[in-house]
Amino acid sequence: MCARYFVDIDIETIKEIFEAIEKRYPGVVMSRGEIYPANTVPILTKDGPTPSVWGFPLDGGKKRLINARSETAAEKRLFRSAFQYGRCVVPTTGFYEWTKDKQKIKYLFEMEGEELLYLAGLFEEVDNELCMVVLTRAANESVADVHDRMPVILTGDQLTLWMNETGEAKRMIEATAPRLVRRDVERAADELLRREEAQIRFEGM
Repeated sequence: MCARYFVDIDIETIKEIFEAIEKRYPGVVMSRGEIYPANTVPILTKDGPTPSVWGFPLDGGKKRLINARSETAAEKRLFRSAFQYGRCVVPTTGFYEWTKDKQKIKYLFEMEGEELLYLAGLFEEVDNELCMVVLTRAANESVADVHDRMPVILTGDQLTLWMNETGEAKRMIEATAPRLVRRDVERAADELLRREEAQIRFEGM
């Protein structure tokens, strides 16, 4: 599952995507930082970057379906058309998952050595609104002890093929998922705060 992810606007590639969309769609407002379902976010399509709402509306718009199982998306009625004609890329810095124990530790999963983590998605116009879902798959060993599902991850050299070649897209879904690294979000924030406080005390001496 993927119910939250992160978009760091300070990363140059992300900044360029936002700027391209804002130039093409004046007045559009997109979310950044921690992304929630129903937020308007940037996606990459074969026609270029575009804004999209995260989640296909259900029950008259009261709920949103934010993920689609990659194993069945090509055949399911709800996603069949989008899989054929609306494959997209969701640019992120990483995605969040929480442990299922009482501690509920929040982890950010990232690609080691890379600034960006590209997620495979599907988009479609629903009720005059462009909407997207994130494709998921069974988790690999780097995620499985936290959650049994993870997003389908794409590398930079796969993006064009994913959006344009259905056969290649199906093979990407079946390929081995890349190993990810994770960090405890709250612990990292606490450590940063301690360093900042120590620096303030040092400068005040």
